[in-house]
Amino acid sequence: MRPFLAERLCCPWCHGRLDAEAFLATGEGQERRILEGVLRCSCGRSFPIIKGIPRILEQAYALFPDFVKRHAEHLGLRESSTAETAVGRRERLIART
Repeated sequence: MRPFLAERLCCPWCHGRLDAEAFLATGEGQERRILEGVLRCSCGRSFPIIKGIPRILEQAYALFPDFVKRHAEHLGLRESSTAETAVGRRERLIART
């Protein structure tokens, strides 16, 4: 995903701006592409970017447990023995907002 795309996207829940955070990227300047990362909204929701594709889905973290396991530290989760535990924590945090 190219970072400028985030400027054209909005949160489907609050219609707020989404800010892109790259965990893994290639290229520089106009050629920069985010391969893995998240789109974050000020309402507290976030959506993973996996293989360069933003996954703007309500249960995205539950659908992509391998992503959660790989990036638990970036997502504010402690390392857990299973991705399901991390996903459960993340979903509870989302439900509170």
